Amino acid sequence: DLGTLDSLTARVWWGDGTAPEPGIVTQDWSSPVGALEGRNGTVDLSHTYPYPGIYTVTVCVADDDQPDVPVCDSLRMTIVHGFVKMAVFGGAHPEDASGHSPGKVDIHKESMIDGWVGATGEVRLAKGIEVDGSVISVTDRVKVYDTGIIAGDVVAGTVAYVKKHSSVAGDVHAGDRAKVDDDATVGGGIYEGPDASPYPEVTWVDADLPTESKDKVKVKRAPLVLPPATYGDVKVQYGSLELSSGTYRFDDLSTHRADFYVDLDPDGDGVAEPLVVWVRDKLDLEGSMTITSAVGDASGVLFIVGDKAELKKAEAYVGTFLVPDGKARIDKDSTLVGAVYAADVDVEDRVSVTYLPAREAFVEVFVPVIVPGAIPI
Repeated sequence: DLGTLDSLTARVWWGDGTAPEPGIVTQDWSSPVGALEGRNGTVDLSHTYPYPGIYTVTVCVADDDQPDVPVCDSLRMTIVHGFVKMAVFGGAHPEDASGHSPGKVDIHKESMIDGWVGATGEVRLAKGIEVDGSVISVTDRVKVYDTGIIAGDVVAGTVAYVKKHSSVAGDVHAGDRAKVDDDATVGGGIYEGPDASPYPEVTWVDADLPTESKDKVKVKRAPLVLPPATYGDVKVQYGSLELSSGTYRFDDLSTHRADFYVDLDPDGDGVAEPLVVWVRDKLDLEGSMTITSAVGDASGVLFIVGDKAELKKAEAYVGTFLVPDGKARIDKDSTLVGAVYAADVDVEDRVSVTYLPAREAFVEVFVPVIVPGAIPI
């Protein structure tokens, strides 16, 4: 009717094959009356996705007087594995960690983590650790030893330990017990019991690693510049290694007192493109990493390793290091701008980790595009 704001009903397809949900459109009364297009309104619905993926969400809105003449629009929704919000994470599939570890993190004394720390299994923070975020174990214990500083929450699947002179700015959640020393401080509340944890289990990943090659490249006291391709064992000693945007596959990759240069804009067009490095067995780096291009940063560098990734002491590294079925180790006095994810993570004394994950490259490699079928308008 003229002069009356018509009622509208929406239907939302979440893009994962589930049935559409109806919703009432709450309209902005200042919107124009007349044509359906151009009106402002909101639909308040929520949905939980069963697994990570790139989903197409479609919203159709129709006037209740003309339900068969909807106006539709779509958007892409990217649901990423929960551990990517962490700077350091020890992961395992839920069926692998039904008791305790695997999926553990051990951070040694006086290290600083600018981001969240988590694990499927146990998390152990030695004396004097600073974490600018929360510390989470999905199924096991969290131990915060003396003089630790946690800027967020401490969440443990079983027992949460907060030792003397430590401080937690947020809450302490423990699936079993919370053991907080008398001279430790907790800014929020302390919660115990099986329903205490506000975090669900985290989906882990599998890596399709390259097949073995028999090629070997060894360079000593000289630069080695490699284009994106498949290689075997590559070792650089006392020289330098340069990789550029694209995808590389190695059996083993090691540098020994050799600088590591990364060019994220080899075409010089001012647009940074990611570098993805697959290593079938072992990645062993000793020598600082530098991004040489004018554009791009650590968020454009992703290493995926099969067995072990080791970053040697007193060096500066960039990138996200992912070892789904093995161990990652950052040696003492080193710095990492990026993130580290592995089944077993060992961070040695006086290490600094600044959270800057290779999110876009990770999504491209590990997050599938979900196509549930056409929308039956």
